[in-house]
Amino acid sequence: MKQKGPTHAGDIRRSPKIPLDHILFRGGTDLTMFQSIGLLAIGLAFIIFVGLPIFIYLYTRPDRRTVQGIFICGGMTLWGLVMVVNGAISILKRQGIHK
Repeated sequence: MKQKGPTHAGDIRRSPKIPLDHILFRGGTDLTMFQSIGLLAIGLAFIIFVGLPIFIYLYTRPDRRTVQGIFICGGMTLWGLVMVVNGAISILKRQGIHK
């Protein structure tokens, strides 16, 4: 009796691999739904757990305000926002809403 399906690991058909740097920096193109939701979640995590706490710390402690802290806060928040937007665009493309 013949087996149906792959006989060894080399026969498994897989979707094309997308490098992690492509997902995190450019995003939004040819991502799976899992990657899109992950990108959105990572972006929210950067905003909520890195960008906002640094901003709140610098806001409540004016004696600790530095240019480096402001750049780190702004950079992490901006990078998180870009990831959220790319994740949302990719989800919308996957659903056929955005072209």
